[in-house]
Amino acid sequence: MNFQTLRASLAVCLVSLIALFPVSGSADEGEEELAEMRARMERLEQQNRALQRRLDRVAPLTDDPDGMVEPSDDRLDARFTADEKKPAATKAPAAPEPYEVGSDTKMNAYWKNGVEIESKNKDFRLHIGGRTQMDLGAYNAPDNVQFNPGGTGAIRDGFNFRRGRLRADGVLYDTLEFVVEYDFINSAGAAQANPAPTDGYFTFSQLPAVGNFRIGLQKDPIGFEHLTSSRYLSFMERSFNQDAFYGGFNNGFVPGLTFYNQYAEERGTWAAGLYKVTTNAFQFNTGGGEFAFTSRLTYLPWYVAEGRGLIHTGVSYRHAAMDDGIVRHRARGPERSGLSSAWPVYANTGNINGDGQDQVNGEFAAVFGPLNLQADYMVSMIPNAFLTGQAPGGTAVYHGGYIEALWFLTGEHRVYNKKSAVFERVTPFENAFLVKTDCGPAWGRGAWQAGVRLNHLDLNSEGINGGILDDITLGLNWFLNPNLKLQSNYSVTHRQSADRQSDGIIQGLGFRLAHDF
Repeated sequence: MNFQTLRASLAVCLVSLIALFPVSGSADEGEEELAEMRARMERLEQQNRALQRRLDRVAPLTDDPDGMVEPSDDRLDARFTADEKKPAATKAPAAPEPYEVGSDTKMNAYWKNGVEIESKNKDFRLHIGGRTQMDLGAYNAPDNVQFNPGGTGAIRDGFNFRRGRLRADGVLYDTLEFVVEYDFINSAGAAQANPAPTDGYFTFSQLPAVGNFRIGLQKDPIGFEHLTSSRYLSFMERSFNQDAFYGGFNNGFVPGLTFYNQYAEERGTWAAGLYKVTTNAFQFNTGGGEFAFTSRLTYLPWYVAEGRGLIHTGVSYRHAAMDDGIVRHRARGPERSGLSSAWPVYANTGNINGDGQDQVNGEFAAVFGPLNLQADYMVSMIPNAFLTGQAPGGTAVYHGGYIEALWFLTGEHRVYNKKSAVFERVTPFENAFLVKTDCGPAWGRGAWQAGVRLNHLDLNSEGINGGILDDITLGLNWFLNPNLKLQSNYSVTHRQSADRQSDGIIQGLGFRLAHDF
């Protein structure tokens, strides 16, 4: 039935209703029947007006002024008001208007896990931030482990500021990124602390072919754990590999240049660069020809639900000269107290002479909802290795690695950055708080995460022995909000010393209050 027919039918119905009512009988009965008829007619008229309003909205869709074509249900739905039904389709977003980069320098401030100041077109951005980590540690170790020849020295309970950094980063003229950061908790002796640089670089982005070029003080691209910021570590300290191989004497930062980019529709990353070899926290070097070449390749064979499910694989390679012709591998404990210059050393090769270093690192990470797995394994080779005063020897091969598993008890998941191929900030589903209200206390739980890590390091090779360490660390993390967390670790480390006189078990208990912004 078309709309014109519907309108005619309604008119016929009204006339028919009038004809159905008899006019005979008493005056009272006639008046009652007439009143009832008028009421029914009023109701029908209201229905007619409602139908007419709806027909007026729909009829233009028919492209038929005579109303001979009935629109489909889909076309009717498309004309309903927002309160009745949402439109079936939305308009395509308008193309951005062209503008000249740098022409608008007005900035607006807002909070995004730190103070952000940004221009309207986002070609200028400035973030001012920092981090503070306060640690408390307690230990238990036999006297022979601490005080026998080749022992660790006294392992003492204590408190320290592990890190205290100020940072500025941002974007200039759309394509030039920068980072400047200093650590004010860098001990240079028993009674003084001097600020030391960490990150300090410029990155030229959106380049043809290579994608990005970074120059300045930075981390060279080796190891998943090494490249993960200390703000986002699952345990209080990185594995033994950090001290032994990745950057135990320079905090992991080196001056150099890096080319890097993504590939395979952002499923993978590559990076390669040239760096100056340093062995101090102030990143200076005065030797000639002491450079390192480092490269990294990663790939995501599985990535779903915006990273709530993923598998990450990667491999890194570093060929490095030695600083002043020597290298030293050593490792400290999973928890640390006091000045860094006095932290006990659990394993130590001493100074090794040789013909450079070749290091290969494999990495793996996975996210299965609240479950997070992560592992690195490093093999470091020193050709023609020997101690000072000894004859040159063979190739010393040292190695170490860890595997860890963590579970969010509150259901969150680790966030993966596809550009840098590492984990980033944890954001709780709800922040932790406890406040008084008129209805009683109100509270939020934050995010809770529990985990375990197995850690191994072997520094015995070619008669140049630094010892073997095996450790298990249990951890519990409470993320009060995206910027504040409490960490607690309990570790049991078996130490096999180089001469076997100071073998034994070291237990550590640590707590950390950490914030960054």
